[in-house]
Amino acid sequence: MRCRVALAALALIAMMALTTTPVVDAAPMWGASGHYITAAIAQGLLTPAARQGCSKLLPWVQGRIDQIASWADSSARFKYPWSAQLHYADTPDWLCNYQQPRDCIGGKDGKPMACVDGAIQNYTRQIGDTRLTDTARADALMFLVHFVGDIHQPLHVGFTSDQGGNTLVGSFCGHKSRKLHQVWDGDIIDKRIKEDFGGSNTTYLQYYMKELAKGGKFYPSIPQWSAPCYSKVSEPHGACSVEWAQEGIKLACSTAYTDERGQRITNGFDLGESYYRFAMPAIESQLARGGIRLATVLNSIFAGAHAEQAGLEQTEPQQDARRRKRGVDYLATE
Repeated sequence: MRCRVALAALALIAMMALTTTPVVDAAPMWGASGHYITAAIAQGLLTPAARQGCSKLLPWVQGRIDQIASWADSSARFKYPWSAQLHYADTPDWLCNYQQPRDCIGGKDGKPMACVDGAIQNYTRQIGDTRLTDTARADALMFLVHFVGDIHQPLHVGFTSDQGGNTLVGSFCGHKSRKLHQVWDGDIIDKRIKEDFGGSNTTYLQYYMKELAKGGKFYPSIPQWSAPCYSKVSEPHGACSVEWAQEGIKLACSTAYTDERGQRITNGFDLGESYYRFAMPAIESQLARGGIRLATVLNSIFAGAHAEQAGLEQTEPQQDARRRKRGVDYLATE
């Protein structure tokens, strides 16, 4: 059912793409272009209830989640400095697997679930909690949009020793002093957009719409990408972040940390056109699946919220004040 709903909404993406303002500036995580593409794909797949829910929580952008996709890399860093640790999860070098109890910890005190996986779980729940203030739910929505993008960048579930490729420095297509993490965050995507799509994110988005439609290369994968979670861990609303993290580290091992010749990438690397052509298909697949999955999660969240009049009921004053004070604390529990 979810797949049929998603496919029926593809026409909305094409219409939306024609009026989308391109985003070309870079961001420190999965670059602004990558986050924009993932969120824009999801935007066009939202159900009416989800669009209404997003519009209610994000009225200053008319509910357009593609317009706030990089918020967590900018404004949130100042408003919520503790959120920096929520963009990633580090795993032991070359084990090529993700284990939540071992890898989803953060801070000097090793707080459990303080990583991108835990953040996705927490904010998925908060968006659908209509007892929270709209301000708290809006922040949770903006965090979720961003973190679903982050977890689909393989080096956000990279190795502990090199901080997800951030301490591996070399050259990429003639550009020196590039971190491997930067190459995957934005360099490869930006090169693709500049060389093949005239520097336009909007034109690049239209390419994804074509490839997601029937007959496109991504079309056969949509049922798998929107399938229910298989993990034994409780993952609400189809936010299968444990599985997504597992996918990420496997891809990091096979494609991000390994070059086109099958050699492990080390400090001082010199990656060129052949590596670009090797890595690009994996990156584009990740952007597409991230968009499908984000739409699946948001549609499920707001289907539940719609059943409660989309959160229009007023909360009790004391309860509301307590939750407003709590804000979007990523470890908050009832």
